[in-house]
Amino acid sequence: MATLETACAAIATACAAVSGVRQAPALPPEQITAGNFPFVVTYPDSGTIGYNTPDDAIFLHNIIVEVHTARKDLPRDVDKIFPYIETIPAAIMADPTLSTNVQTIGEISYTFGEMNWGDLQTIGIRFTLSEVKLLVTV
Repeated sequence: MATLETACAAIATACAAVSGVRQAPALPPEQITAGNFPFVVTYPDSGTIGYNTPDDAIFLHNIIVEVHTARKDLPRDVDKIFPYIETIPAAIMADPTLSTNVQTIGEISYTFGEMNWGDLQTIGIRFTLSEVKLLVTV
């Protein structure tokens, strides 16, 4: 059965296959070591649950996908992270049902800039996958 957790894991798997990504765990790690950049982390943000039929409900989730790289040399780091603005969404959209883990994915928006993970200052991209639709039997 498709769940929010399996949807996030499927997104992480798609991102892990993107050239240059060193790590994309299914669940967010507590810490990341400096040698594992760039890394991708996927987690739920918010959502809504609505009635569909007496047997199922529609869950619309917003899922966050963050791409982090170490913040050491700004021009080099920005140059390293730029391609992911296109390659991460392309990897996700290549399979719009995420191997049948979701019904559909709405839009993907992003912000670029300073980030952090744990105690590490990073630079990267924060994607928001909006209205990731799951049909769930109740």
